Amino acid sequence: SEICGDSEPSEPLVITLRGHGIDEINAAVLNIHPNPTDGEINVSIGNITSDVWISVLNSFGQTVYAQHDKAENGFNTVINIGNLSDGSYILQIRSDENVWIKKIIKK
Repeated sequence: SEICGDSEPSEPLVITLRGHGIDEINAAVLNIHPNPTDGEINVSIGNITSDVWISVLNSFGQTVYAQHDKAENGFNTVINIGNLSDGSYILQIRSDENVWIKKIIKK
């Protein structure tokens, strides 16, 4: 007798996950540094060949920086947020295939 009472064992729960895998060899990998920063952030994305939209959002969700570029064989850029107040921001980067969201700190 259990605390919950007498009963027959229930059927086991089986969860099957199906979906499309990611080819990690060809996956676009985001690298940002330094973070925290005092003004400039280096952004690089390997294995990307599409348009790239970069936004920096403040704590109210307002866009305080925006940039649009075309990547041909990877992507490298420098974002200058030196004019922004010290604090936390959200860096959002979108491409045709991916979305990255990172917290960045301006000190």
